[in-house]
Parts: sequence; C-alpha cells; structure tokens
Amino acid sequence: MSRVSRFLRTPVAQLLSAVGGMCGGAALIGPWMVGIVLMLGSAAWGVDAFLRDDQRPTRSAAHEAVLERWRRAS
Repeated sequence: MSRVSRFLRTPVAQLLSAVGGMCGGAALIGPWMVGIVLMLGSAAWGVDAFLRDDQRPTRSAAHEAVLERWRRAS
C-alpha cells in the first residue's frame, strides 16, 4: 500500500474531501452558501480534533503512578 493511499484513508483527508465536496455543492447554490459551508466545515474539523483520542495517559494515571512511587519509597 502506498503512502498516498494510506493518507487518503485518514480522517483528516476524509474531512477535507467532505468539506471540498460541500463547498462545490454550495457554489452551485450561491456564493453566500459557500461561507456558511466553510463555517460548518471548520466547526466539524474542531469537533473532530476535540473528540480524537491521542492515546496519552490521563492525568489521573500519572497521579496514581506518583502515589505508587511514594508508597514504594516509604
């Protein structure tokens, strides 16, 4: 599988292609609709970024590790 093919399967690429398709359809309706679609696309991008899990341990897990090290040291 090529690198380009793997990139096209990422959620970012899918979101960009969806916004591009929406802008193309909005351009057929009118220029004012393109602005609305761009605002909605930006909001969708923000929600996607906000809800994406970055696989880092949460703060409580780090807190538990500190407590465990303290228990072992005493």
